[in-house]
Amino acid sequence: MLGLDFTSTPWWSTRLLLVALLAADFTDAEVIAFLDGERFVGTARLGAVRRTLAELSGHRLVQAAYSAGMAAAPPQAPVRDVVQAIAAELRMRNEPAVKIDVTEPDLRRWLGDVLFDDAIADPRGAPTLLDLYDLSTKRAPFVALLAGPTLDTLVDRRELTTRIATAFIRDQLARR
Repeated sequence: MLGLDFTSTPWWSTRLLLVALLAADFTDAEVIAFLDGERFVGTARLGAVRRTLAELSGHRLVQAAYSAGMAAAPPQAPVRDVVQAIAAELRMRNEPAVKIDVTEPDLRRWLGDVLFDDAIADPRGAPTLLDLYDLSTKRAPFVALLAGPTLDTLVDRRELTTRIATAFIRDQLARR
């Protein structure tokens, strides 16, 4: 998971796309968790963020700059050097002319139904059967556990339901 607070530090849409491109190539992150300060806004799969933002007007220049910057950086260059090469490409391509300051309404409009705001209150300790049911029936691949409005952690819903099913089957087999 990659966490991104888009209000404490202002974000441009072009830089958000760049982060999604870099994260896809340099991390094992599957999702971005969007925060407004400490308040949880939602999660979206990295690929969905990449595809959606690339479709914004003028944002193909980010992918072009990304490709050119990656090609310009020496093999095995540190990520910092790669980012600097991409940033130089973005400056040459007049990034400020196409960037959009990211707001929560924009994020919701751009990402639409691929932005999941599925969350439950963190059960703090052993979850009840109702907590497990609630987690396993959400539609988001990753469900937020919240302490108030603040993101505490994300739960991989598929992994959780697999563990629940395995424990149930093991229990049923033991009763035979």
